[in-house]
Amino acid sequence: MSMQQLNDEIEKLFRVSNKHQDSFIKRLDDLYRKFGTVSMEKWRNRTNNKNNSLLHELVEKDMPDVIEHVIREYKFDINIRRDKDGVTPLDLASVNENSNICDLLERLGATNVQREDVSKWSSDEEKEKSMNIVWLDLEMTSIEDPHILECAVIITDKHLRELTRQNWVIGFKKEVLDSLANWHQETFADCDKGGNGLFADVLKSKITREQVEKELLSLLKQYCVEKKCPLGGSSVHIDKEVLKLRMRSVHDYLHYRIIDVSSFQGIMRRWAPWIETDIKKSLARKGQESVNHRAMDDIEWSIAFMKEFRPHLTKRPVDPNNRKNERSIIQQRRRSASPSLVKKNQSPRKSNASNYNAHGNQGSASKYPSNSAYGNNSFDNKVQLYADEKRLLERIDLDKQTNVSSLRLDKNDQEIYMKNPHLREVFVNKDQLEASNKDFNKTSRRLPISRQLQRSNSSNSSRYSTTEHWGQRKLLLTEIEFLTKYGTDDDYLVIYAGAAPGSLNKNWVIGFKKEVLDSLANWHQETFADCDKGGNGLFADVLKSKITREQVEKELLSLLKQYCVEKKCPLGGSSVHIDKEVLKLRMQSVHDYLHYRIIDVSSFQGIMRRWAPWIETDIKKSLARKGQESVNHRAMDDIEWSIAFMREFRPHLTKRPVDPNNRKHERSIIQQRRRSASPSLVKKNQSPRKSNASNYNAHGNQGSVSKYPSNSAYGNNSFDNNVQLYADEKRLLERIEQDKKINVSSLHLYKNDQEIYMKNPHLREVFVNKDQLEASNKDFNKTSRRLPISRQLQRSNSSNSSRYSTTEHWGQRKLLLTEIEFLTKYGTDDDYLVIYAGAAPGSHLGYLSSLFPKCEFILFDDKEFSLMPTKNIEIKTENFTDDLARDYSNSRKKILFICNVRTYRPEENGQISLMDDMNNQGKWHSKMRPQVSLLSFRLPRTPDKITYYDGHQIIEPWASKRSIECRIVVKKDAKMTNYYYNEFENSLRQFHDIARVMYYEHNMDEVETEGLDHCYDCRAEIFILQEYIKKFQKPKNEKELKIKTAEMSADISKNIVDENRNELLGFKRTLNVVPAKGKIYSSNV
Repeated sequence: MSMQQLNDEIEKLFRVSNKHQDSFIKRLDDLYRKFGTVSMEKWRNRTNNKNNSLLHELVEKDMPDVIEHVIREYKFDINIRRDKDGVTPLDLASVNENSNICDLLERLGATNVQREDVSKWSSDEEKEKSMNIVWLDLEMTSIEDPHILECAVIITDKHLRELTRQNWVIGFKKEVLDSLANWHQETFADCDKGGNGLFADVLKSKITREQVEKELLSLLKQYCVEKKCPLGGSSVHIDKEVLKLRMRSVHDYLHYRIIDVSSFQGIMRRWAPWIETDIKKSLARKGQESVNHRAMDDIEWSIAFMKEFRPHLTKRPVDPNNRKNERSIIQQRRRSASPSLVKKNQSPRKSNASNYNAHGNQGSASKYPSNSAYGNNSFDNKVQLYADEKRLLERIDLDKQTNVSSLRLDKNDQEIYMKNPHLREVFVNKDQLEASNKDFNKTSRRLPISRQLQRSNSSNSSRYSTTEHWGQRKLLLTEIEFLTKYGTDDDYLVIYAGAAPGSLNKNWVIGFKKEVLDSLANWHQETFADCDKGGNGLFADVLKSKITREQVEKELLSLLKQYCVEKKCPLGGSSVHIDKEVLKLRMQSVHDYLHYRIIDVSSFQGIMRRWAPWIETDIKKSLARKGQESVNHRAMDDIEWSIAFMREFRPHLTKRPVDPNNRKHERSIIQQRRRSASPSLVKKNQSPRKSNASNYNAHGNQGSVSKYPSNSAYGNNSFDNNVQLYADEKRLLERIEQDKKINVSSLHLYKNDQEIYMKNPHLREVFVNKDQLEASNKDFNKTSRRLPISRQLQRSNSSNSSRYSTTEHWGQRKLLLTEIEFLTKYGTDDDYLVIYAGAAPGSHLGYLSSLFPKCEFILFDDKEFSLMPTKNIEIKTENFTDDLARDYSNSRKKILFICNVRTYRPEENGQISLMDDMNNQGKWHSKMRPQVSLLSFRLPRTPDKITYYDGHQIIEPWASKRSIECRIVVKKDAKMTNYYYNEFENSLRQFHDIARVMYYEHNMDEVETEGLDHCYDCRAEIFILQEYIKKFQKPKNEKELKIKTAEMSADISKNIVDENRNELLGFKRTLNVVPAKGKIYSSNV
């Protein structure tokens, strides 16, 4: 579908009156199904000069129901900016003074984000380029008088995928190098002298600084939008300062903000040292435990560090409003009847209280703020809280759990209970509430000494407590009382020992004359104007001040010496590298006392904006609730905002992952199941091959060392990462956990059964489920790869959650093998153009293209790819459309079409959108007229017949056992035929339940493989690979064929897994993660 068609459809849609929002929503849903989420979000109204997005249009049309539907159902970006002026929907509603829409957007999560000047943005591509990061490192002659010896740059997109890199060494004479400090002489010496060889390269180089500046600027112009892309690296503010001095044009082309990796290290070292330790361990395993002070090496380390850090940031916190995910802080306690109120000498004052509802929520609005939003706090943060804060959370939870009606209080008791939260424990604990009859005076503030021993209830954990614990308030009030009595008659010096965690702040305004202020730029005149003129009043304070810069420098340095160790404490703040540069210029002594590293808050904002925008949104919402949604450009206000931002960020970082080695905290992935006796082995026509197996040990771990790596270290992975895993990775972890729990001896298997069980991990479910293992007596050939249609209905076991399943699900392997099979048959006789729609993430496609080097691959998908373009792979980040199919029909090359488009979502009327996918790929096949197409084949659940192209339905090895889909090979002039869902589903279910777990003979038993056993998936992989090898590699004999098959199978595992996925799992994924085992002792059967 073209954008012009979408424009026409939306133009028609907006002719509907805003009074008929239900009708509008139905028609809008049709457009989403027809054009897809990405196209709808990319649409802009070009009929006027506003360039509104869909959401902006809905705000202008005042359509609240539609706005809520679009945001909730289609996750439309609620803070989307208008291309023309950067205005968000909330800004627009505010300008239009539409309070209802403002309230709705804020309730749905919109924030008052700072506007950007986007007037120069001309395209979505330019917006994406503006998110690129320029990773740069300079090796210099010194910090004091820096001249650049070496410059390296890597430009990445926001996901750290490399776009380009370049390295330059600038030539200097030997006399210059000899004059440098000892550190340079040792570090940059020749490699055979323990150095990194930079001096040798410098002496050889003929490149000048001017030449490097010109080439670097040219590179930036190619990949970056001017003044939009930040500089990234470790302590990169130093490099930025040198660029300003030595390569001004490069400095001025970049954004003023930076992404400082050292800031992340500094914060982790203080708040989450275990994260830094984990990252450094991972880098050490990859040989990156340290840097060698060559520019490119330093950059690569910085990028690698941030790649390791990213998973720690992007684990989205649990929604605190989802009660299923919230951990209870205190145990559930049984409610009891109310105590009677025993009055001592004088009863508490009564009031004319009326009836209360069960939860006691009736009452007038208070002038004091209600904290009913405490539920926004995740109780998982409890590990970071002070004792009084933990106690507060317990009280909140306790109060919610108490059902007031069940206490059966009389009217007077009810009123006391409702108006005195700190006294509620008396009623719940069935104690007696006593009323004091003495005047409250200074004697009441002293501890009455009692010599009569009495049993205490305060340490009884089974009792409720509603008293408040507030540490800082406790200290403050006693100190107010103390100083009120003793500290008011004279000027006292108060010495406070053990005063932490009290914080120190100090603010100075330096005096300047009016002529100086009048000469400043317009921004200063507006921002620092008097408060009644809309400014922040700084100029007025400056004119009044008599303080000099020298005085401030002296006092600030004194303050630093009091609280900081020299050259150990970093400077912190937003874009604080600019302030550090000014300190160096105007307050050198203060600058030199600080550590050279900084904690740059803007670096955290920049990374969040690229990787985890929801975290930045959450933080800004929280700050807005506290009145800190923006800064007023007064120094103390800016600092307070930076500190507040980092305080809000801290919980997102410091949620320490569960220790996988601590079994108490590990979440079970599959339910505990009872073990049963072994099935008997029923052989169909031919029994599986027997071997001379001897005794086995109880766990079956005996065996020879394999040249293929075993992944027995999978236990190092924390199963709490499960939330980020793909479905096949979750399934793998389930298999691992399941295999650990099975006690083979308890299955009481015969010797032959034992051997089959131990050597065929994918068939073990047959024995555990007490089914019959059948052995196929047919030759495995191309017919075995087609789905046999069965019209005999049979009950399926594959969706029964009480049964074990040991079949493997591996999505990328599934796609790869069917595509190897397809291209082996159809793509080898000519130079074909392979069009692949729905190709992302495409982890397997780099390897696939290497197997068929004569083919040119063009990949289409609007989702993120995990591979980069190559000489025979072109990547198009867009959806495939009818127009594209029509265009490619005119290609001079012969076309093979592969389609794996999945826009349907079962939870949103998936059966309809499922048929849309089927019809779309059918249309594309018809319009493009490829030689052959490999299409996804999944039928909607309907009793009616479905007419579709006639073709071979191909079984996908390594598919999910619950999958109700396959692939279909359709030739150019294929005719139409009828299909039926029930027949198709029944055929696939029978395959999964019977054929997939049959025993298949093959010729690979004498060759060591990575994990190929005798299940259908392994047999199909062997068949597909051997067909490819015979056609392309022409093996000399059977033995060579087997060896090449084993090697190719292992190569697939190495080449189809994104390295980030292995890191997330905690081990390298291979077919023998659940290994074949050695011998066990024969059981007494």
